[in-house]
Amino acid sequence: MGAPEPLLPPWARKTYSLVADKSKPIPQVQIDCEEANCEHWREGWVTTLDLATEQGREFHKLAIGSGRQFEERRQGTMAYLHFFPGQPCFRATKHFALTDERPALYLIRNGDERQYTSRTVVPRPADWVDDFREHTETLSDEIKKG
Repeated sequence: MGAPEPLLPPWARKTYSLVADKSKPIPQVQIDCEEANCEHWREGWVTTLDLATEQGREFHKLAIGSGRQFEERRQGTMAYLHFFPGQPCFRATKHFALTDERPALYLIRNGDERQYTSRTVVPRPADWVDDFREHTETLSDEIKKG
């Protein structure tokens, strides 16, 4: 059993819709290591540096200045930095999550699902609500006239 056939033809109807704008990507927000369930945050990690190289010495300075807690072991020119769990990893600024919120499109269409004759994208939600209110008032006035 389907919906009853509408009493008015499509051209005599107006449809209001609020839909996700699929032309835009789903926004992302930056999250911290804990929210991202980051393996380094959960379990800690080891960074191996060769202090005989300029890059190794530079990364060693960065690790010391990072404020992160770690234990250091050395073997020859190699440094092994064991970072403890529960602190931000060095990729913390790369953790993102989708928000499940796309920008909305506020649509007003002349017609109904049988046939739409025009479509207007209303830029402001308040204008969409005002149009809907005005339309329902017009319908109410017509019903009162009989």
